[in-house]
Amino acid sequence: MISVSQATVADDPGRLEPLTAASDRAPLRLTEHRVPQRWLDRLSSAMGRPVDLRTALAGAGRTLRDAGDCTAAEREALPVAPAATRAYCWAEADTRGWLPGAVAVSGDGDQAPGVIVSAWSRESDGAAGRSAARVAFVDAGEPPAGRDGPDRPREVSALLAVPVDGGQDYRALSSPVSGMVRYQDKLLVTAGAGDADALYVYDLDRIQRATSDAAVVGRVPGGWAADGQAYVLPAVASYRPAGARPRRAPTRSPWTAAAPRPPSWRASGCRRTPAGPPGCGATR
Repeated sequence: MISVSQATVADDPGRLEPLTAASDRAPLRLTEHRVPQRWLDRLSSAMGRPVDLRTALAGAGRTLRDAGDCTAAEREALPVAPAATRAYCWAEADTRGWLPGAVAVSGDGDQAPGVIVSAWSRESDGAAGRSAARVAFVDAGEPPAGRDGPDRPREVSALLAVPVDGGQDYRALSSPVSGMVRYQDKLLVTAGAGDADALYVYDLDRIQRATSDAAVVGRVPGGWAADGQAYVLPAVASYRPAGARPRRAPTRSPWTAAAPRPPSWRASGCRRTPAGPPGCGATR
């Protein structure tokens, strides 16, 4: 997937050349790997009934900061031309330690129009192996007729996860999100080498609630944790280049609480550093 910001702009880029040789097309073939339905059913049975994107946004308790409340460093990240008609900034606490990645917007026929999806990733911090990725859903649409909407867009975050242990647990997607497309009720995410250079598919009608705000991932005593995020988004499928093998799933989530488990449990375009500006402006 290539975004507009990644494309090379030229006065005359030339015409596209078709790939006619089988040897040229072979590396481009993708093989589908579906997460077994029984895994997904087992996970939702343990975690509770999933919710859709509209329901998750309806309960969003966080809002973005208005441009007037953004710092000078944050405003410097805004485009010079064309100028942004609206601008908002993330809360510093929500972005500390996270790096911004791909951005996706609503398309025709999407179940929740006016929603911006912003991907964020956390790089491994060494021995703990705590790489993770999440998406923030921002309700930037106009409020329905007859109802005043919030002055600032609401947002809610979900950890991107991959079911393991036959659906009895999940692990974090351990890769930055380099590309992302929203199509109707699906979110397609490209992952890098940390997750076997795969294209992951997420179902926006299958968003699971986290019941613990612990900074760990997976099943924990008494509930489910998502690195402090409110929701978990488990992958439903992945696509990889022909011949590539799916990453071997661990027998338990690699980022879980240290407490022992009962025997029945198995186990947009701007760059910044964790020490850099607190957030990048969301524009429309």
